[in-house]
Amino acid sequence: MTLSGLSSESKPKLVFNQKTSLLTGDSVTLKCELGVRSGLVFHWYRDTQTSDPVAQTGGDSYSIHSVRVSDGGQYWCRAGRGDPVYYTQYSNEMLLTVTDGDVILDSPVRPVIEGRRLSLLCMYRNTSSVNITYFYRDGSLLHTSSTGAMTIPAVSKSHEGLYKCGNPEKGESPGSWITVRGRCGSTIFTKFICS
Repeated sequence: MTLSGLSSESKPKLVFNQKTSLLTGDSVTLKCELGVRSGLVFHWYRDTQTSDPVAQTGGDSYSIHSVRVSDGGQYWCRAGRGDPVYYTQYSNEMLLTVTDGDVILDSPVRPVIEGRRLSLLCMYRNTSSVNITYFYRDGSLLHTSSTGAMTIPAVSKSHEGLYKCGNPEKGESPGSWITVRGRCGSTIFTKFICS
C-alpha cells in the first residue's frame, strides 16, 4: 500500500555513526536511511520486532548519549505515517555490543570471507596512556601494535579463532570469535555474507 510516496515495499537502511562495539558511557547515533522523510515517524526496535519500539522519533536519527550494557542488542528501524498508519518494511538488522570494562575489541560481527581483509581495533576507555596493544588468538600472542589496530590482509581458515586484545595496565578485552567462511561462489551463501 502507498501513502504519498511511502510504500509497504520501502525498506530503510539502518546505519550507525561509528563502531558497533562500545564501552559503557559512550554515545552512539543510529540512522534510518529512507528516501522519503516528510511527515514520517521512525520506530526503533531492539532484540524483537513483536513488542513496542524502544523509541519513536520525528527524525531519522536516534541517539543514546551514555550507553549502558542493557542498550546492547540487535536493532531494527522502520517508518510510518498516516491514520491508520502505513509502515515501511523493517530495516536490515545491526548488532550493538556494549561492554562494562576498560577495553573492548571491535571486530566483525558477521563471518569474514576467505581472502578478504580483516581489521581489528582495540579500544580503551582512556587512550591517552596506552602506548602498546597486544592482540591474541586462542590465548597466543599474535601481534603487537602501537596504534591499537591490527590488519590481516587476506584471511584464511587458519585465522579463525577467539581473539582478544589488551594492555598490561588496562587489562584484556572480552573474547570475540572470528569465523572465516570459504570464498563466495564456492558454495551457496546468503546475500549478506557475500555482499
